[in-house]
Amino acid sequence: MRCRGFILKETVAAMIICLMLVPAVILCLSSISGCLRFREEVQDRIALSQLRRILMLSYDVHTEGNAVRFSYQNEDRLLRFTGDWLLISPGTEIMLAMVEGGRFIERNDLLYVIYERKGKQYEAVLCPLQ
Repeated sequence: MRCRGFILKETVAAMIICLMLVPAVILCLSSISGCLRFREEVQDRIALSQLRRILMLSYDVHTEGNAVRFSYQNEDRLLRFTGDWLLISPGTEIMLAMVEGGRFIERNDLLYVIYERKGKQYEAVLCPLQ
């Protein structure tokens, strides 16, 4: 029996090689973890550009308290902050999620949205007022 303990030696050698590769794998995964995180700022930019497009194609855009009324595709719509969301109704088209609060202001013939998330305040132009 010349092969006594061969499988044990091969298994131990494979385990040692795997353990030597663990730090390299962890280093690679930690370097790409930043790319895998959800970034709300990027999502907000996408949502606000979609909202700008809707408002640019709309008629009779005006603020009503803490909401914006407009006519889009021959239907009256309402853009408002409800709970943690910025919604377009009728229906529940969510434009911004996980916001702590917000308001709309008219300044220099432009409509602005100001919202807050995680203690940081954001401001963006939505559309010119006609």
